[in-house]
Amino acid sequence: MPNYEKNQKTKLWSIRFRVIENNIAVRKRLSGYKTQKLAYNAYLEYMRKNPDYDKLKSLGYNIDIDQLYLQYRNYKESRLKPSSMYELDGIYYRLIKNNFNHASIISITKLDIMKWQQNLIDLNYSYKYKKKIRCILNGMFKFAVMYLDLPTNPVEHIEPFRNLSSKPIMNVWSIYDYKLFISKVDNPIYSVYFELLYVTGCRKSELLALCPTDIIRNTHEVRIHKTVTRKVTDKPYEVLNTPKTKASIRKVMLPLTTYNRLLIHISDNNISNDEFIFYKKNPLPETSIQRKLDHYCKISGVTRLKVHEFRHSHVSLLIASGESIVTISARLGHANIEETLNTYSHLMPGQDKELTDNLNELLI
Repeated sequence: MPNYEKNQKTKLWSIRFRVIENNIAVRKRLSGYKTQKLAYNAYLEYMRKNPDYDKLKSLGYNIDIDQLYLQYRNYKESRLKPSSMYELDGIYYRLIKNNFNHASIISITKLDIMKWQQNLIDLNYSYKYKKKIRCILNGMFKFAVMYLDLPTNPVEHIEPFRNLSSKPIMNVWSIYDYKLFISKVDNPIYSVYFELLYVTGCRKSELLALCPTDIIRNTHEVRIHKTVTRKVTDKPYEVLNTPKTKASIRKVMLPLTTYNRLLIHISDNNISNDEFIFYKKNPLPETSIQRKLDHYCKISGVTRLKVHEFRHSHVSLLIASGESIVTISARLGHANIEETLNTYSHLMPGQDKELTDNLNELLI
């Protein structure tokens, strides 16, 4: 990996890097450039003219993109959850692997990266998803720079995607909408599940992982400390030991009516302590949950929600009730208050006026 230096007296840049000369890996320094970019361009030009350029394989990075990915995957496997590894594999094999034609990673240029990014733009993915895809390729090359002595990361020198899309609309239900919806849910299992989504703000995967032992009887709380995911290749589902973040491990208090309904549901269905509340040995399929939700939205006449938008509706309910942002953030299991504000600040349109009114009172 090249290192840059700027002379404080002359204000000129120099660049240091490792290269092969006469079959020996040596350190090289190029200096006297007005900008860092000019120093980098000189480095690239030097590397291209190096008669021993093809011997760079002795440094360990004359491998193709597949070989790099396998090493990167092994590195990430101990750091990511099974669901994240499943997603990593899917993105690599669908959207990265075939775009570089098994090229040696040392031969992949900035132009190759730019063309690859343009292909992603043409596929019309969302900005968030394109950013995630680019992050994976960038991570692979960062790994090669750090551990395989690749001289530079070509992804870092290409302008990232721009977010040209408007912020997606966040649909929420009022308490009136929710009551109208839940009155039409005639399936007892889904009725309890949808009620818990609305009154707790928990993530769908957190509720699917609940077992009777997660109910704290004396305080009417549920303990959130695991999630369910189907994004793994060797099992129909996987119960993870931890939720999304450490802050997501929490206790959420239930309204008394919801708590009693939950106990009745467990009793009526003979759900044992080692079974899932929703439902027994195999948690409810997420596709079935959305299908049921769509059906009950249609017959009740309320706005169609995605399952995750129950969480947004819960936040809207808490804001309308005057709860503090600190309380809301803790209940949602967010890592910090900034995450909550970044996601839900638009649901608090009166906050600026309230702040101004308070300041006016103080200044009178």
